[in-house]
Amino acid sequence: MKPTPDESSIYPTTKQPSISRLVAALLDDGRRVKVNVFLQDMTSRPDLELLLEDEQGRELARSLLMELFANTAEFTLHIRDSSAHPPLKVTAVLKSSDEQVISMLSSPVT
Repeated sequence: MKPTPDESSIYPTTKQPSISRLVAALLDDGRRVKVNVFLQDMTSRPDLELLLEDEQGRELARSLLMELFANTAEFTLHIRDSSAHPPLKVTAVLKSSDEQVISMLSSPVT
């Protein structure tokens, strides 16, 4: 009996991972932001970078998760600048292993 070929060689995937949803909420202390990132088509292990900015575009926090393999990520960004005030914005950037941006999404902090 001949071995059957691997299904991935018969039906190769052309989809890349992408960010399907991004939710960010300011916690009660006003110094932390809870971030939930929802991903789809996780056919590889991309890096996920999060950036928290104020309305002038000043960076307040940044985080990097290497070789992410889960469909969701939840964590807390800590605001470094005590003079920062809403409105705030979080941007999630999904990058391939060679640093190419494959998906990006921004969301206001609620």
